[in-house]
Amino acid sequence: MSEVEFGSGVDVGSGDGGRQLSVMTLPGQEMNIVRYTLSPDHPHLLPFTITASSHSLTPSDSELRLKLTSNTGMGTVAPQVTFRTVAPATTAAVMSRTSGPRDQAVHFSPDNKAITWTISQFPGGSYAQAFIRLVDSGGNAVVESGELEFEVSRWVCSGVRVESVKLTPSVNNLNKWVRYLTTSDSVSLRLT
Repeated sequence: MSEVEFGSGVDVGSGDGGRQLSVMTLPGQEMNIVRYTLSPDHPHLLPFTITASSHSLTPSDSELRLKLTSNTGMGTVAPQVTFRTVAPATTAAVMSRTSGPRDQAVHFSPDNKAITWTISQFPGGSYAQAFIRLVDSGGNAVVESGELEFEVSRWVCSGVRVESVKLTPSVNNLNKWVRYLTTSDSVSLRLT
């Protein structure tokens, strides 16, 4: 990890070889225990893998095949995943079909040639596919890159977890929960 920042009231000096932290807080208040950024060379698993291929259907049309796989594991859900890319400039329209999770849609904006593939309620450990016909794009047309936007429940890319919280002195009627929040810029993907 790079850029690790512990919350106020967190004692980093104590514990079991760096695995245990002491936290002092007031009852009834939420607090940050740690904020961190993963270094770019960290071998963490990205939440999604996308593969793409294209092939000629006719001299004027080509097909873009996309397969999006969730690497987040069972028990996680992405409420909405959106993949955006730009079709070749000559594309007049798109026709599409999808497979995988039920609630999927492919939209095309002729003005800016934007293709948007949206998947709602995408379960972890599953995959979705989109087959997009690019009408009048040219039989050898390809799409080179795109952007993926997502939110995933119960998933932290670094694997860092809070295993237990011990309060001293103990507090009665305490709500015991930990919220994990992962934030990132959008992920840019090269398809070819």
